[in-house]
Order: sequence, then C-alpha cells, then structure tokens
Amino acid sequence: FAISSNKIEILDENIFNFVNNINRFSIQKNIIKKIEKKAFSNFQLIRVINLLENNIEDLEPGLFSNMISLSNLELGYNEIRVLRKNTFMNLTKLSYLSLEYNKIYFIEPGTFD
Repeated sequence: FAISSNKIEILDENIFNFVNNINRFSIQKNIIKKIEKKAFSNFQLIRVINLLENNIEDLEPGLFSNMISLSNLELGYNEIRVLRKNTFMNLTKLSYLSLEYNKIYFIEPGTFD
C-alpha cells in the first residue's frame, strides 16, 4: 500500500480505519508534520513502514506499540528533534530503524528499551 509523493500534512487517528492485513506501507515524500497516536491502530500485521522525506517533528510515545510484526521502520529525512521514552516500545521484531537526516538533539533514557 503506497500513498507517496502527495501533499498529506496530518495523519489523524481515523485515517486508516479501512486498511488492514497489509504488510508494507509507504507514505514517503509528503509534507506530514503530525501523526496522531492512533493513526496506525489497524496495523498489527505490518512489517515495513516508510515515512521517509516528510516534515515529521515529533513521535508520540507508543505510536508504533501495536505493530508486533514491524521489522523495518524508516523515519529518515524528517524534522524529528527529540526521541522520547517508549516511542519504540513493543517492537520486538524491529531489525532496521532509519533515523538519518533528522534534527535529533536529545534522546531520552529508555527510548530503545
């Protein structure tokens, strides 16, 4: 499933209610600044999420917590400044995390626990 190269600004909590049983999701090259905490609530079986090249500034703790199968999370080329504790909680299958080319200046203790 891909909706890349558009002008999407916000991912609200109901935006993907119609989506389930997908294993790859790409929404790169948009202008996303905000992702609400429950935007990905239907993505329990997702394995790959590509959020490269947006304007994401903040990742709420627990945003990805229901994604028990997630192995690849691409967050590079955004505007992320702080990584907070529990942002990546419950991601036991995560084997690749891309955070390059952001503006990270602070990583809270416990972010990667």
